[in-house]
Amino acid sequence: MEDMKDIEQLLRDVAARNPGGTKPGGWYSPEGDCFFYYNEDGPHSRDRVDELLTVYRAEGDGHILGVEIKGIRSLPKHDLLGIRVESNKEVAVVTILLATYKRRKAEASHTGSAPSDVYMDACTSMMGERVAVDQLQLA
Repeated sequence: MEDMKDIEQLLRDVAARNPGGTKPGGWYSPEGDCFFYYNEDGPHSRDRVDELLTVYRAEGDGHILGVEIKGIRSLPKHDLLGIRVESNKEVAVVTILLATYKRRKAEASHTGSAPSDVYMDACTSMMGERVAVDQLQLA
């Protein structure tokens, strides 16, 4: 019984150190060559759209609260091809999604498999979100 009290106290201590939960933001995984971005914290499920995009949907209403975009190193790295680095050295998450969509659409012309409408839903959910370019290793 004493062990249970210790565990409960430990859980209270951890909760007190992180009162706001997970903060929105993004990070790049060099091992997986993928970028994760969450714009809100909450219970969610994973929905793999295709080999390049996975969305994270909130439990309950199913809105998109996060994305995982694969193949970051192969995305275009200048304005003409789609990735616009803003003057503050940030990139809009929507820009990364649209560049991935364009890549998927180009691949679809060879495979006959059109990109999912979920890309546009993800863009809507990520509107206004930005990430530092150095986090993406695009600099």
